[in-house]
Amino acid sequence: MNLQLFFITAQQYFFPKKYCFLIFHTVFLFNSCNDSCSQSQKDNPTSLDKSKKLKTVRVYSHKPTGKIDKLQVLNLQKGIENWLVSLKNKGYFPGIAVGVVIGKKLKYVRYIGYSSLNHKYEIASVTKTMTALGVMRLVEKGILDLDKPLSYYLPKVLLEKKELGSKPILLRNLLSHTSGLPDLRYYQPKVWHSPKQTGLKYPTPEQIYPTGLHYRYSNHNFMLLGSVIEVQTKQKLKEYLEKNVFLPLGMQNTIASEDILGAWGIQTTLPDLAKFASFWLERGVSNIGKKVLDVATIQKMFEEQTYIPFASKKRYIGLAWRIQSDSNCVVTFFHIGGAPGVAAWVQLFPAYQAAIVYLANPPNYENNLIGYLVALQKKLGDLAGAMVGAKESIYQFEANKLSENEYSLYVGKFKNPLTGEQIEITTLKNYVYLKTKNNQFKIIPDTTNVFHFPAYEFTFSSKSNQVIGFSDYKGFYGKLKTNKDFVDIYND
Repeated sequence: MNLQLFFITAQQYFFPKKYCFLIFHTVFLFNSCNDSCSQSQKDNPTSLDKSKKLKTVRVYSHKPTGKIDKLQVLNLQKGIENWLVSLKNKGYFPGIAVGVVIGKKLKYVRYIGYSSLNHKYEIASVTKTMTALGVMRLVEKGILDLDKPLSYYLPKVLLEKKELGSKPILLRNLLSHTSGLPDLRYYQPKVWHSPKQTGLKYPTPEQIYPTGLHYRYSNHNFMLLGSVIEVQTKQKLKEYLEKNVFLPLGMQNTIASEDILGAWGIQTTLPDLAKFASFWLERGVSNIGKKVLDVATIQKMFEEQTYIPFASKKRYIGLAWRIQSDSNCVVTFFHIGGAPGVAAWVQLFPAYQAAIVYLANPPNYENNLIGYLVALQKKLGDLAGAMVGAKESIYQFEANKLSENEYSLYVGKFKNPLTGEQIEITTLKNYVYLKTKNNQFKIIPDTTNVFHFPAYEFTFSSKSNQVIGFSDYKGFYGKLKTNKDFVDIYND
């Protein structure tokens, strides 16, 4: 099976650019779930949310399973264990813990090397999913509103750029990485808002993309959410997460650092990470039987936050989670944490009531290791499928791509309103070309809205299905309807 690349970014600061393509774009391909979308409309709304114009998908559904082949399960388990021991002996990590969760239980777990039941691992960016749970608990209580501006909660934090014609940054934009803030692995801001200006503990960059139109991973999104939690609850983020996330989920061996900001800073054990996964599989009910989040609130986290046309099989960002869906049904959702000393993964297959998790402490987070971690995801996926008696692979998926006769949709002249740089996109012999002032090169469609190489994400109007702009790591390029005037990015 070929592993396809998908934009799931984990950490923002720790890696040289030559590693970023592999580090942040690894994953699975998942099969269709046509017959898993048969649950009731009550728990699984599929209509367009007209108030917010966000399309919802069914999170909880069911896939038919068959008889469990115990010998196959045993062989897969032995294969994983022997393989991990060999990697440990080659020095890829001192210790690793892996597991498969089925419903409420951690049904398979192995500790290799310097690892054990109570060994705490850093989880890096997986922290964001726990911060997001903390935010959604406050949303459910009416303390926070996803559709209120960040400046409503932090009045001195004004990051929007007038030159972009940008709307206010909302809390949902922070949760979905659609705030317009840059990815600091690739972009070095010229202007920073200092702690003296904002009252925050850290400097903050300004937008380089219009709000709500483009997914661009940024640690600052969740740092800002951590600050919002602290202001609204009048508690340190550490204290809030311990009382409102770790305690109700029964995560007794999970700790947050004193200086946690919301994007990273949590340590946990494999059993506790399994409890976190089980909470999502069990529709918001924790391992100790506590209802922590309503299904309706969870559902909001899986709405498509940006418009993706011409596709029934999609890869997109929800609120905190990376999501793959087929025919309005969630196939899987996941998050990664990766840095020197950290390898963390949690991935859920709700139609099978299954999840896979791992935690490790690699001294170096480099290309060879990343390749092995991708293979580990596949091996654990095979094991999870066998343990539930799946009739097909639970992790095969390929998002819809454009047909060649649709390439003309992307043709046009585009301009970065902040830098003035102009780019022209043309087609020639069934290929799409991007032309700058000094260069021209071919870009290859990966999905209906993302092209490579490097990554270019196109923004479509939900009204006309026409391209209104595209983004790369340097910023946003609005489509020109004349040599000077931009297409209206919000009302076209």
